[in-house]
This record gives sequence, structure tokens and C-alpha cells, in this order.
Amino acid sequence: MREVFAEFREPPAQEVWAVVRGKAAVTLASIFGPIDSPRLVDEAQRRGLRVEVLRSDTVSYLPHNTTTGAALVIENDAEAAEVATRMMVAGVPVDVEEVD
Repeated sequence: MREVFAEFREPPAQEVWAVVRGKAAVTLASIFGPIDSPRLVDEAQRRGLRVEVLRSDTVSYLPHNTTTGAALVIENDAEAAEVATRMMVAGVPVDVEEVD
């Protein structure tokens, strides 16, 4: 698990073992997108881990300047949501686009 999932790399081995010991399943705190998920599932399965992927729909905003076409990419989901909310409250127009 330490080789595949970043959230298990940093903590000492004893902490990771305390989380997984005796459990049939471990739920990861991270949310992976459609690009990272297949790669991580493949890596985990190659190492003998059983993986169950739970899919969920999420809404996110990508602020962009329609004049220049530049986008403001914020990788932290909480920060991105806060910026988008503040922009909408300030009256910045929002285009809704659905992506599967």
C-alpha cells in the first residue's frame, strides 16, 4: 500500500500498520480522478491488493477568462470551491458544462 498510495508513504510503518491491521477493507481518504484511478487500481492489483472503486459524481468549477482563454487551475479542491464561490458571489458569470 505504501508503494501505491501516497497517503501511506509518509507516516511511519507502525502508524500504517495500526490503520490496516485486522481490517478486511481500508477506505482511502483521497479522491482520485478518471486519469489517476485506472493507473492506481492496476498498480494495486499487480501488488496483490484487492481494489473496489466507488464512483461518485462531483461538481467542480474551472475559472477561466473568456477574453484570453486562460484558466485558473487550483489543485486543492477546498480552495478551488472557495474561490469559485467568492467569484459567483461577486457576480462573475458562470458557464455550466457537464463532463462525464
